[in-house]
Amino acid sequence: MLMCPVCPAQTIDQTSVPLAKQMRAQVRELLVSGATREEASH
Repeated sequence: MLMCPVCPAQTIDQTSVPLAKQMRAQVRELLVSGATREEASH
């Protein structure tokens, strides 16, 4: 659901640019640590 800041109209899971990969990794870390969807989006 997070939009890629460098790819027009694509979410971070739809693109393979390095920034999107980093964002996906950070989201995974937040989820593994038990963060809720609301906490992860801040």
